[in-house]
Amino acid sequence: MPAAKSTSPLLELPVELRYDMYDLLCITEPKSYPFGFSPITFIDRRPPSVALQLTCKLIHHELEDLFYRQATLRMHIQSWQPHYKRDRDTWLKPIRLARKIEVVLNWRPCGLDPAENRSDLNDDLDGTTVAAERQSLASTVKLLNAEATKLEVLTITVRDLCSFEKGCAVGWISLDPLENVSPHVRVVLGEADFDSGGFEDLYGGWKEYLGRMNARRMKT
Repeated sequence: MPAAKSTSPLLELPVELRYDMYDLLCITEPKSYPFGFSPITFIDRRPPSVALQLTCKLIHHELEDLFYRQATLRMHIQSWQPHYKRDRDTWLKPIRLARKIEVVLNWRPCGLDPAENRSDLNDDLDGTTVAAERQSLASTVKLLNAEATKLEVLTITVRDLCSFEKGCAVGWISLDPLENVSPHVRVVLGEADFDSGGFEDLYGGWKEYLGRMNARRMKT
């Protein structure tokens, strides 16, 4: 299989030949620049082709738009706050352009071994973990409402669903912030890891929960 080219065939031509091509594309441009009140009164070369510059800009825009229409951004709700403030402008751009974002929720209590017996989990641990998840999700929803103006689909993926003694009802409390997602965004169910039995019933119940929530959101 041939290696992918890092540049276009045009850029593989000698630079002198490319410059000659640009000159040909500039023959319809005027020689004089209308600078108005300026020390510069005339430039003896034709300016770069406006049509060529606009075409290149449009191609760049369309390539970028196509990528973000097809790509799905995955976010762990704790991953962006507050650790990456220094690179905020860098990671905000993809969020602003994305049509599809997946938010991954981790309902396992911090530091708990997945193989550990959970029968001794108490209400305080459940409540503390869910409260932290709920607050983090609320911050994520606030970020998406403010920045993800092109977002169309928000997928919710859960890791370690029903790891708490109280079952799904506890985890669902942490999903309340999804009620505040912008009405034009469709919230859908993604993957879910179940450590408890009754996978089909739990998964179906969660789909119904999101369905009712979407119906309420669309009415606002």
